[in-house]
Amino acid sequence: MALSSLDPPAHGGRLAPPAAGEGALLATLRAGDAVDGVFACTRKERLLTRTGTPYHAVELRDRSGALPARIFRDADLHGGRFDVGELVAVSGRAARFREELQLELERIERAAGDSLDPTRFLPVAYRDLDELDGFLEHLAREVYAPGYRRLLDAMLADAALRAAWRLAPCTRAAHHAYLGGCSSTPSPSRRSPRRSRSSIRGSTATC
Repeated sequence: MALSSLDPPAHGGRLAPPAAGEGALLATLRAGDAVDGVFACTRKERLLTRTGTPYHAVELRDRSGALPARIFRDADLHGGRFDVGELVAVSGRAARFREELQLELERIERAAGDSLDPTRFLPVAYRDLDELDGFLEHLAREVYAPGYRRLLDAMLADAALRAAWRLAPCTRAAHHAYLGGCSSTPSPSRRSPRRSRSSIRGSTATC
């Protein structure tokens, strides 16, 4: 399973509540802890040890943060079982290397199934998404230019598009780079409804 955007998110999102059956978060691991779970792979490199033995260095991410990880045993075999930008199932142990916590993996492969919740792996918007949906509908009602209004009505009536908006980040790695970031952009926390109405009217007056 792949996620549409796995760039390390900028600050601004929050951690979703723990999911039922969810394993330990990366941010809670300590050296010696066993790891067995599903994470997002945000980096993958094939490297060589000093003796010329190949290994894979990867970065794993969940909604709490990211950790580097390495797999040495059968590295090329495991490396063919996943790619960067995918969700991967791993097992191994947390360890310290040069004072940095990382994961020493015994297994890594592409996670099976497409039903995994992306909020387990990426931060989400602070504001309630239903509230943000309502504010978007409020702004749309303030658009009076016929052409723009028909376009907005058609977009807001598209259930699949509305669902995608709720998950889309505003950018990949900067402004509102978290799930729901696109919906957060016109949030009333950033500008008042009066200012929003005037700017929308101004932008559509020539249509």
